[in-house]
Amino acid sequence: MPFQDFSGQNIQGDLFKGKNLRGANFSNAVIRIADFTRAVLREANFQGATLLQADLTGADLQGANMKQAQLLFAKLVQANLKKAILQEATLQSSNIMRADLQKANLQHVKLSHANLQQAILQESNLIQADLQQANFTEAMMQKANLGSANLYKANFQEANLQQTNLLCANCQQAIFVKANLQGANLESANFQKANFQKANLQNTNLQQADFTSASLQEATLQNANLHLTILQSADLQEADLQSAYLYQAKIAFAKLQQVNLQNANLEEAILKCADLQGANLQFANLKLAKLQFANLKQADLQGADLEGADLQGTDLQGVNYLTPEQVKSAKNWERAIYNLEFRKQLF
Repeated sequence: MPFQDFSGQNIQGDLFKGKNLRGANFSNAVIRIADFTRAVLREANFQGATLLQADLTGADLQGANMKQAQLLFAKLVQANLKKAILQEATLQSSNIMRADLQKANLQHVKLSHANLQQAILQESNLIQADLQQANFTEAMMQKANLGSANLYKANFQEANLQQTNLLCANCQQAIFVKANLQGANLESANFQKANFQKANLQNTNLQQADFTSASLQEATLQNANLHLTILQSADLQEADLQSAYLYQAKIAFAKLQQVNLQNANLEEAILKCADLQGANLQFANLKLAKLQFANLKQADLQGADLEGADLQGTDLQGVNYLTPEQVKSAKNWERAIYNLEFRKQLF
């Protein structure tokens, strides 16, 4: 078909519904309230174009160039945007629900307040994207790159983020309830006050990430890397951290009731004033851990290594499977709190 050139034009209210516009040139055009529903726009050029309230529902935009395009309040429901170039585009408050953005380039894109519920973003590039308060509920985002992206208050409830890269991302107050982040890279990201209730974080890299005051209740963190991770005042009640690596982690004032830390490495971790009541610490490594004034009532410390740990003011009343030998390998053990029967075995 002949080449269709709309570049630089001012278009208003035109009907492109269902039309074949493959390879058409809309660069720098201003398009108002146009209907592109189910149009074929493969490899079309929208670079620098402005599309105000455009309806692109079900449109085929595979491989289209939308770099620096302005798509405020656009409708892209179920659109095909595979391998599309949306670098530096503006899609604030747009509806992109159930759209296919596999392997799309969304670097530096502005998607704040956009609706991407159930969208497919596998292997997409969202480096340094602005995704504040965007909705990614049930989105498929395996292997997506969200490095240094702004995800403030974004919603990823029940989203699939397996092997996703969130290196240095800002995820303050973001929602990851029941999300799957297995094998993801969250190193040095900011998750202050984020919600990870019942999320899957198995084998995830959380090194040096900040989870201050975050909620991780019933989250799965088996074999996760939490080296130098900040978990101060975080809520990890009933979370599963079996075999997790928490070397030098900062966990002061955290809620860790009924948490599973079996075989976890907590060497040199800071657990001051943490609540570990009823926690499973079987065979955990607590060498040189700072446990001052922590609550370990009814915790299971069978085979746990307490060598050099600081037990000043630590509440060890009713602890299960604790031996005098374990206690005396720690420092300040004389200043810990024990029940009467166990205290008799120590002194």
